[in-house]
Amino acid sequence: MIDKAGHPSFVVISRNVANLDSCAAQVEGLYLQEGREVVGAYQGYFIFANDQSVTSSGNRRSYGYPVFLPSQRDTIDAGLRKLMKENHGVPPKGSDLDIGRQQ
Repeated sequence: MIDKAGHPSFVVISRNVANLDSCAAQVEGLYLQEGREVVGAYQGYFIFANDQSVTSSGNRRSYGYPVFLPSQRDTIDAGLRKLMKENHGVPPKGSDLDIGRQQ
């Protein structure tokens, strides 16, 4: 959201989120639920989920670095859809997710 002064403002939807990847997965869940671009934030980084990608950036106007590769996003989306189906269409909270990087 943008406040009246033109500054970004956010509504906290999860606390105690393990990492940026887990937060990005929650933003992706909201994107799947709403069917439109969703912008979130994690420890000073913006997270953008849209039709093309899930990216992160230090501000809204700079280049967004991919958080997930397309194949990773497909896997995450499949898991999110399953969890959302079990939860009557509601995506899981970021604090309930633990997306870890495999080496």
